[in-house]
Amino acid sequence: MINKKNLKFGLLIIIIISLILISIYTPVGDNFSIEKVNLLIKNSGSFGILIFIAIYILVTVLMLPGTPFTILAGALFGTFFGTLWVVIGATIGASIAFFIAKWLGHDFCHNLLKDKFTKLMSYNEQMEHKGLIVTLFLRFIPLFPFNGLNFGLGLTKLKFKDYFLGTLIGIIPGTTIFVYSGTLLTQDFDPLKILFVVVLIIILMSLVPIYNWHKKRKMKVL
Repeated sequence: MINKKNLKFGLLIIIIISLILISIYTPVGDNFSIEKVNLLIKNSGSFGILIFIAIYILVTVLMLPGTPFTILAGALFGTFFGTLWVVIGATIGASIAFFIAKWLGHDFCHNLLKDKFTKLMSYNEQMEHKGLIVTLFLRFIPLFPFNGLNFGLGLTKLKFKDYFLGTLIGIIPGTTIFVYSGTLLTQDFDPLKILFVVVLIIILMSLVPIYNWHKKRKMKVL
């Protein structure tokens, strides 16, 4: 008799591999090209916002690169509203991916860690109680791939409310920076503004060594 947990986890792996292969080897990625999306939204009038959010949700679930669309949001909607629409789309898309992984893979991974990887299991247990802090940390630092975390965190004991809030809040700083850089594309060249964006990106990236330091210190929160 086929184990239901193994079957569901195998389906999850097939889904993830399929999404990656589809985005690489099929024209699906071309349908989400910046040029096509830009033209579609500009020609959609008042529905452009909803279309952009829907596209960002699909891009996130399909594990396509989101940064170009984040920059496009700045050019189309400005810094404030561009950031708002991206955060909404990214959070909803990330939540869908989280639920897919939780439903298909959580039980399998829990049993695997419980039986063979007790140390990892202790970290997994902490995710249930400190998940918000961990999610905020992971989302805030640009070291971790956004799309990979969406599925990966779904395999843990992380509660959805902590995942949702951690994602919603944690992606705001990085999103704002890239959206703002998109607004600069619609303005006259200003070296000071470009320098400002570069400095912000450097500050954000400087958090990576902090993460490495925390890792070496074996902080229990991770």
